[in-house]
Amino acid sequence: MKFGIIQGRLSPSSTGKLQCFPTDNWQNEFQLCTETGYDFIELFVEEFHNPENPIWSEKGIQAIKNLTQEHDLLRFSICNDFIIQHCLLESDTLDYCKKLIVHAAQCDLSLLVLPLFNASQFTPENILSYKDVLIELADFAYDYTISLSLETHLSGKDMINFFETYPHPNIFLTYDTGNCFSCGHTIYSDLDLLYPYINHIHIKDKNLAKKNVCLGQGQIDFKKVCEILKKNGYNKAMTFETSRGNSPTKTASRHLAMIKEYLT
Repeated sequence: MKFGIIQGRLSPSSTGKLQCFPTDNWQNEFQLCTETGYDFIELFVEEFHNPENPIWSEKGIQAIKNLTQEHDLLRFSICNDFIIQHCLLESDTLDYCKKLIVHAAQCDLSLLVLPLFNASQFTPENILSYKDVLIELADFAYDYTISLSLETHLSGKDMINFFETYPHPNIFLTYDTGNCFSCGHTIYSDLDLLYPYINHIHIKDKNLAKKNVCLGQGQIDFKKVCEILKKNGYNKAMTFETSRGNSPTKTASRHLAMIKEYLT
């Protein structure tokens, strides 16, 4: 099992938001990642284009490669938050995604997470509209040895219907525990149902108000989640998209220790 943490969660948020690019600390996070026991940092591009994000420049990509090598970290995944504010059905957004795939490949990444929310909301009613775009993107990513992993608000039953109706060898699922709880889905049965299609997991906890909280302080039974993953033999990767708590690094270390204990 590979354990990662989303970029920015090892640093204080400069905006007060949970998802915040660590502009002044992104280089230092690679050392912090090793010190807190994680295997990789899941990179991300913001909801609105940030030309200063290192993934967009040759110099930045080389810096990422140097830092991962220096701190003995994997180069694995990137999450495309840009599509949350820009509809994936628009040609400009699709081109943006393809450009990101090219840059991700230059960075030796192998998985692209597509959060199909808000402007790119994936619903049972618009699956047909998204099908061709997702297949086009999956084919393009395949040529760069990158897997496409969808993160959606759909129920387990609706996702199974999509995967069985439109099977594609390069389209998989990222299962987000916190988001699925917020949508009212039954996480534990969904994990069993969707297991054949899951190639990545986002770990987060939420309370009854659907707010992100530290692991163990919300409504999700992570011991049960881990038991289901063990039963199904899940050994791929999970990224912690968890709250920072009072100390980002101490909180990250505690979260990782908790999940590792549940998985043993």
